[in-house]
Amino acid sequence: MDWRQTGKEHFRRGVLPLGRGLQRRGVTANQLTIAGAVLSLLSGGALFGCHRGLGLLFLLLGGCCDFLDGAVARAGGTANRFGAFLDSTLDRYAEMFVYVGLLGCFLRQGLEGASVGVMLALGGSFLVSYTRARAESLGFSCSGGFAQRPERIVILAIGLALGPRVLIWAVWFIAVISHVTALQRMLAVRKANPEGDG
Repeated sequence: MDWRQTGKEHFRRGVLPLGRGLQRRGVTANQLTIAGAVLSLLSGGALFGCHRGLGLLFLLLGGCCDFLDGAVARAGGTANRFGAFLDSTLDRYAEMFVYVGLLGCFLRQGLEGASVGVMLALGGSFLVSYTRARAESLGFSCSGGFAQRPERIVILAIGLALGPRVLIWAVWFIAVISHVTALQRMLAVRKANPEGDG
């Protein structure tokens, strides 16, 4: 088990009591999943208007919902395939909302280079998820790489918190590491492929 998986397991155990508390109050995992997507939409709207602080606030709130929906599902024993499907699908919408908001802000400011970075970051983020989903549909285990969704949220949040210049660097960093992660997953599946070249 690598350091990331170990940290993930510690985090899951740490938030489980909070998940139990929310579950006892009637909050469902799907409600949190939907709330996270709505908050990401609000984040994207704020960022489109170049309101960086407000965009950061909604991004972090949406991220909290994204972290807690699984805890609520585990606490209530309600984890199921539809919930996992809904979570994965709305996560992609959530990222799209945020990056489109950033793209709008950068274009309005005439930052063409940063706008390219946003598009590459969005495409890379989708590819990170797609490579895992496609690999697992073919029977391969494929969850490695650094640029997974929690890391991307943290990097983007740091950029938003530290100002426009750092934000542009954060976007480009996400663009690079997300495509590197997708490539790592492609190579991992190729290595695990027992059929050889086809």
